[in-house]
Amino acid sequence: MLVLNLSMTAVMWFGSLLVGDGDLLIGDLTAFLTYLMHILFSVLLATMMFVAVPRAAASADRIQEVLDTVPSISDPADPVPAPPRLGTLEFRDVEFRYPGADEPVLSGISFSTGPGR
Repeated sequence: MLVLNLSMTAVMWFGSLLVGDGDLLIGDLTAFLTYLMHILFSVLLATMMFVAVPRAAASADRIQEVLDTVPSISDPADPVPAPPRLGTLEFRDVEFRYPGADEPVLSGISFSTGPGR
């Protein structure tokens, strides 16, 4: 950023002297400043990328360590099937309210459901 700002200041300084002497048009100075900013901004982004790549590599290594971790919980060799579900679940005129609220968020809710639903 220091190089970017110093370059812009130097171009404006010397460009203003040339424009004052009549050796340079203001449009040419503006075009030169625009080209300079494009070039230096690209260099700035490339510099930021060189800083970000090692960080990304370190993060990728950490992620790979997590993915390579063997889980301590394993599936049983002979799983026992779940017992059949019986009965129904029914709610009649239920309401829900947050703690400390004056009015319920939901009220008058009634429904029933069967096994596996």
